Amino acid sequence: MKGFALPIQFLGLIAIAVFAGVMLNIYTGHLSFWKKMPPNEFLNWFSDYSSGITKSTGPLGMLSMALPLISIIFVWNTHQSRVYWIISLLLTIGVIVITMLYFIKTNTSFGNKTIEINEIQDTLNTWGKFHLVRICLAFLSVIFAGIGILKYLEKI
Repeated sequence: MKGFALPIQFLGLIAIAVFAGVMLNIYTGHLSFWKKMPPNEFLNWFSDYSSGITKSTGPLGMLSMALPLISIIFVWNTHQSRVYWIISLLLTIGVIVITMLYFIKTNTSFGNKTIEINEIQDTLNTWGKFHLVRICLAFLSVIFAGIGILKYLEKI
């Protein structure tokens, strides 16, 4: 089982990093595009294409939680590594909590076109702020996972 600890940790780090990168891409590419669109066109676009974003980010989010949790189990006896992996996992859980508390409802209102047209720009601005928080949490999670790996390597 000890032979799996390092590969699992690297897979966890990669999953979190890819998840953070995808969120950064959405922020830098999609959000500015959405804000430039007329509100009705945005709602049509979001209704047509947002499921693709969800289908790709959902599994990444789950892997970003599952692999750090498995890493914690594998490095449990390496206290310094375990602490960093726990912090990394908590940061990723923060991303998921924000997603569940804000983004599911907001994205659903976009996709179902139930949001008032005059609220779209303000909502997109708020959406961007919350998304930036998620990106920061994810990148911090990457940093702590990386430190967790380094601490693990010091002990083997």
